[in-house]
Amino acid sequence: MIVSVVFGILLVPICGKIADTCNPKIVLPFAFFSRACVIGMFTFIKEPNGYYAYSISVLLVLTTAMENVTVDCLLLRNADRQIRGVIFGAGTSCGFIGCLIFSLVGG
Repeated sequence: MIVSVVFGILLVPICGKIADTCNPKIVLPFAFFSRACVIGMFTFIKEPNGYYAYSISVLLVLTTAMENVTVDCLLLRNADRQIRGVIFGAGTSCGFIGCLIFSLVGG
């Protein structure tokens, strides 16, 4: 966990800068595709205590943060100032609903 936090501290601000400057039509699909690839890499884990499993876990934390930054950047860039909080709150609520459904089905 400490490794993913350290990498997150270093890399997520760079992702935010890229999300601010680049075209959202490129950055957003790249963020989702990279996270999907990392999730797919979980199927190849043979040893849960090996370096591969830990590396994939760190990459999952980083790509999830990258995905959140790009979505929030696009959302807050295009929303009206009066409703940004409502839109951000609704998006976060949808994320929590997805986590709840995933926990109920998978847990």
